Amino acid sequence: NCTIDDLLNVINNIDTVGEELSVCVSFDEIDTQYAAFVEAFDQAIRRNDDVDRDGLPDAYALALLDATCGFANCDVQAEMRAAYLDNLAALDAEASATALAPYRKALAALMLISQSAVDQLTEILATDDIVLAGTYTVVSSTAEGCIVNYGTEGVEGELFSADGDYDGDGESNVAEFRRVDFRQGGIPEFIAAVTDALLDGREDVPGVGCGALGTGSTSSTLGDLVALLAAAALLVVIRATRKATNQG
Repeated sequence: NCTIDDLLNVINNIDTVGEELSVCVSFDEIDTQYAAFVEAFDQAIRRNDDVDRDGLPDAYALALLDATCGFANCDVQAEMRAAYLDNLAALDAEASATALAPYRKALAALMLISQSAVDQLTEILATDDIVLAGTYTVVSSTAEGCIVNYGTEGVEGELFSADGDYDGDGESNVAEFRRVDFRQGGIPEFIAAVTDALLDGREDVPGVGCGALGTGSTSSTLGDLVALLAAAALLVVIRATRKATNQG
């Protein structure tokens, strides 16, 4: 299965654009800081791949934030960027800002996902006498207008959380994750499912994900190579769109 390292490192190694504080160009640091946070607070974190314990692994939720950066003319992208900056500012204003500094970008990103993430992170940090007293912003919106195939059942809520329904198809993000995981898919298959109301995680998505590259096979095939090239081309398009958005 793809991990957050697999997906985000590929995306972020294509190029680096934009401002240092933008969530859309910070995922390499977010990934690194997330790993450092999990290691530092290992004893307090009950599930080290799902800090808020909502059933959707953090790597998948963070990847959905990153995917949103690739959508042009997307209102929720602006809301996500604003929430990230609000959370960075709140962390920097805390009395324990120095202790929080090594993890601030990862924490700011995680906190915009859900209130349960804010609550769980507050409890985890308190085990090391780090008190969060500020107000943190969670994105509560819909992705309507962001994606081509948006469903008819979308409701405003914590869009990036486990219970959120990013593509408005009436299926929660975590339900689609569980189907993808059952089929031994990874992050790319999850992103495909939750950003398209016509998909719900049951489908094979040609050319998407590490799982598409000959999983279970003893040798590579021409089809695998084509799938890899298609996935790489998709990442280039995402980055090009992101660059145009940041410079616009």
